[in-house]
Amino acid sequence: MSNLLKAAFLIILLVRISLFFTPGFQIDIVTWQAWAQRLTEGGPANFYSDDYYSLYFPGYLYILWPMGGIFHLIFPQIPFTSFLFEIFIKSITTFFDLAASFYVYKIVLRHRPSFAIPAALLYFANPAVIFNTSIWGQVDGIMVFLLLYSSYFLIFFILFN
Repeated sequence: MSNLLKAAFLIILLVRISLFFTPGFQIDIVTWQAWAQRLTEGGPANFYSDDYYSLYFPGYLYILWPMGGIFHLIFPQIPFTSFLFEIFIKSITTFFDLAASFYVYKIVLRHRPSFAIPAALLYFANPAVIFNTSIWGQVDGIMVFLLLYSSYFLIFFILFN
């Protein structure tokens, strides 16, 4: 990868990190903070109950559970309701966006090698993806990563081998 492209990825990453300090979509952030705390304290087996608000599918909860556990391990004295937890969520989802752009690169490399790096850069620099992850704190990038990751292995290790 050329130095120019490395610099572009680094600049985009720095822009994303600077956007972490913009308040996220509070309805979701507050919900994820509460769910992470509940999952960390009681685990997924005790999460759902008639007297507790939860409307998300279990798949994301299996991601939120270790995120809450890691946060609590690193920052045991800081509550889940802190702004630091919001930044933590945004940083994790940004990592997944970076990983997703890697799998965009790997998939495109197989078919159009000259477009692989620009395609990965376009995904990572997509304003909608940046806004969704780095400002609103949404977790869609995690699902996108899982989709690309599984597609990559399905396409290249099952269909072509």
